[in-house]
Amino acid sequence: MEQCNAQRSNELHSYLSRRRYDASNSFLRRRAYVVVEARFDAAKGKDFRVIERGGSGTVERRVFVPMLETERANALSPGREEVEISRRNYTFTFESYDAARQAYVFKAEPHTKNKYLLRGKI
Repeated sequence: MEQCNAQRSNELHSYLSRRRYDASNSFLRRRAYVVVEARFDAAKGKDFRVIERGGSGTVERRVFVPMLETERANALSPGREEVEISRRNYTFTFESYDAARQAYVFKAEPHTKNKYLLRGKI
């Protein structure tokens, strides 16, 4: 995985994608969505342009805006290295082999208390 990440980092110069994000809070009965155009440039990082939005402005401000800002901040060094899934950031323990999915399952434990690192199985 680390070799693939390094290869992708060396070979990926730019991309353009379109994404749709949906979020809801059933307790407050609020929903929102945004459709964004995501641009990545290896030298400049990521940038997002909202193409379409709908629903609660509060959900958009509290969920989507911080999420996109975090992704933008972690797109280039040093932020990227601090959150990438690698042995530098995690201890991986083999759990099982999922024959149905033809995939290995590992427990992932972060080395630090970074709020952007996951704890669980991959």
